[in-house]
Amino acid sequence: MRQCVNLLWLLLCCSGWYTGSGFVVQEITGCTFEKENATFYYYMTFNRLTAVQYIPTEKIFIHCNEYQCIDEIRMVATNITVKLNSKPGMVSRMQQEESKCQAQVNEFWERTVERRVQPSMKVFLPDTVFEGSIPQLVCHVWGFYPAEIVVSWFLNDTILVRNYTNAVPVGDWTYQIVALLDMRGSMPGNKYTCVVKHSSLQDLMTEDWSYGLTSSQIIKISISTLVLILGLITLIAAFVSWRNAKKSGYIPIPGYNEGN
Repeated sequence: MRQCVNLLWLLLCCSGWYTGSGFVVQEITGCTFEKENATFYYYMTFNRLTAVQYIPTEKIFIHCNEYQCIDEIRMVATNITVKLNSKPGMVSRMQQEESKCQAQVNEFWERTVERRVQPSMKVFLPDTVFEGSIPQLVCHVWGFYPAEIVVSWFLNDTILVRNYTNAVPVGDWTYQIVALLDMRGSMPGNKYTCVVKHSSLQDLMTEDWSYGLTSSQIIKISISTLVLILGLITLIAAFVSWRNAKKSGYIPIPGYNEGN
């Protein structure tokens, strides 16, 4: 919508009031997003001062009052609002823009605020850096959205700690949280479990830890053992083949050794 004639009259009217050499007339349209709601706005401004405004709740255009603009601008703004309100098509167009705004906020909310991203987790006991430092088991949970999350520690299926601490934003619209567990007084054979509850998960996410070899160490040892076994099998097969070849005996060629 372009009210070029009215805006031009507004500019000419005010040019005699101000001594400055520059004037800016703007038409501003936009949406403000809130949860499950959007607010449509429309303004006509003169040198950043609002002259005409559309009120969506009342479905009318209003002009600036005596505290918002000078008399000359208010007089022209009043004429503009009268013309806009007298044309049903202008209000209908504003309502159409408001509907588009609501549709956009629904789509935007689904792709941003209402989206769900499942977390990743890792449980480990870090190496002791300083002598005498307190050993702490770490449950690192990262890459999830939204921020609301519950991280709990279990010892042999008995709850120890439940952490409701707010997660920390990472910077890519995901969050992370670190849950620590004091390991002083822990006994060999105890099983510690980190349990994560998040809105993106259908079931609880868990990871166990106990003293001994880690899963990665077990995999590395298993691969090394398999390679060693294959090497031994190859060596034994080569040795057996060599022994069988030796037992087959030596058959001299007649007359080959007579001259030696």
